[in-house]
Amino acid sequence: MLKTEELIEISANKWGRGEIKEAIELYEEIIKNNSVNLPPWIYYRVGIAYQKEGDLEKAIQLYKKAIQLKPKKINWKFSLVECYERQGKLDAAIAITQKIIDLKPQSYQAHFTLGRLQFLLNNIHQALVAFEAAILINPHHYNDLIYRRILNSIKKEGDIDNYINRYLNLSRQYSDNPGFLIILGDIFYSQEYPQTALNYYYQAQELGLIQSWLFQRIEKIFLDLEQIESIEIKLQQLVKDYPDKPLGLEGLARVAMRTKRFDLAVKRWTELIEQFPHKIIAYEEKAKALNVMGQIDEAKGVLRTLATKYSDKPHGLRGLGELATKQREWKEALEYWDLCLAQFPHLPNTGVKIERANCLIQLERQEEATAIFQDIVKKYPYNSNAWLGLAKIARISINLKQALEYCNYIEENFPNYKEVYREKQEILIEMGKFKEANQAFLNLPFHSSKIYKSKKHSKVPQELVFPE
Repeated sequence: MLKTEELIEISANKWGRGEIKEAIELYEEIIKNNSVNLPPWIYYRVGIAYQKEGDLEKAIQLYKKAIQLKPKKINWKFSLVECYERQGKLDAAIAITQKIIDLKPQSYQAHFTLGRLQFLLNNIHQALVAFEAAILINPHHYNDLIYRRILNSIKKEGDIDNYINRYLNLSRQYSDNPGFLIILGDIFYSQEYPQTALNYYYQAQELGLIQSWLFQRIEKIFLDLEQIESIEIKLQQLVKDYPDKPLGLEGLARVAMRTKRFDLAVKRWTELIEQFPHKIIAYEEKAKALNVMGQIDEAKGVLRTLATKYSDKPHGLRGLGELATKQREWKEALEYWDLCLAQFPHLPNTGVKIERANCLIQLERQEEATAIFQDIVKKYPYNSNAWLGLAKIARISINLKQALEYCNYIEENFPNYKEVYREKQEILIEMGKFKEANQAFLNLPFHSSKIYKSKKHSKVPQELVFPE
């Protein structure tokens, strides 16, 4: 009989080879036969597997056991937070996040997570305080999600003048922090003061904020003002000032795309790939430009190169799946989505599963698609795309009442999700309710007043999870 140490090593090797189910069976046997003296990471690893399978309660139990044995493992606590959030237990998620902050006060991720959770509970003031704490820690974060969250929070509250004063004061108090200047720029841009926004973005740049998302904001304003030559001059200067960074070349390629000069865009993306071959987005965008130009084979060639060159990343296969979907080549698209799931089983791949299910709908394999969407909404109750998929299947199956119930649920909980209004309109037309169908069109959230409803998610109705 193998010793516990040998079983642990065999399990770890199976895990490393991607044989997750076999590894879990061994880990479960180890846990069952060894109630004491097990390494904490075993409980954590089995918890990860149960979380991926959607058994959140079992995952939570295992994470708690692991954390009890090793209470300072912050990433384990984040996994516990994610499980509680997926269960809709936001108060519990907030409590664990606060414990992370107590352990590591300078954790950007912890403050950002706290802000996001408070936002979901509609606690806007607490959300903004947490987001601001994160910005004080690191205003130079590689993505701008926090700034978009802050703008959403401000729009939800509606008192714009008050927030302008708030961030003017904070920008003076922390004069070396560019983050509050970005917030001011975003507020003024949202209120259609592009020149004022631009001034704040420039001030943030002068404070050393050099991120792609900042230059995308600047580019957009110049394009709104139709000052294409001016922004290209600035981006060319950026190429000279930062020859070791892709910012300038990437910006020039984006401007060509946005101004629909796709020949030029292809040349610029190619130049970016040659100088910065690690920029995966350059391959993806070059393929998009070629697709728009009708050069489908060339677009596929770029994405195949990406899939081969970066075989450890899903971007190439995903791009090929998306391209086949746009061409309505459903069988080919399905092959790529299946390949993506097979090669990257360790990734959540929820988006890929939804794309796969949508292909199955087109191939009239409704039962398989339904099973995928139901599995997703069980694991991720607030995934609007999966709920919409169930609504489409119900409509195709002539179960119009059920389809309308799905749409009403989505509209209530995701008021900025435009696709649901279009689907609802189709359903109402098929039901002969033309006046209500017209109202559904008028409800489309074109304006911010429609998009930012001050509303918590309602509880997921159980009857929607498994429709008859």
